[in-house]
Amino acid sequence: MDICRAIASVASDALEIASGKGQHIVTFGLAMPNIHWHPSEIDLWCHASIKAYITESGLTNIAASFTLNAAQTE
Repeated sequence: MDICRAIASVASDALEIASGKGQHIVTFGLAMPNIHWHPSEIDLWCHASIKAYITESGLTNIAASFTLNAAQTE
């Protein structure tokens, strides 16, 4: 996490690829509040869990998750 904080020391946006159930995006959001996080996940069933984690955290620096296939070339 220290390396991430050093790299992302200014306000910016960050994309999390393969957010899974959402617990890591909340950890990142808490640790680096200057970053606006964008969770993504290919598995549609994970989006409800990601939303629940974000809602429960009360963080405002995490966007709603979206579907992303990082292996797709187009």
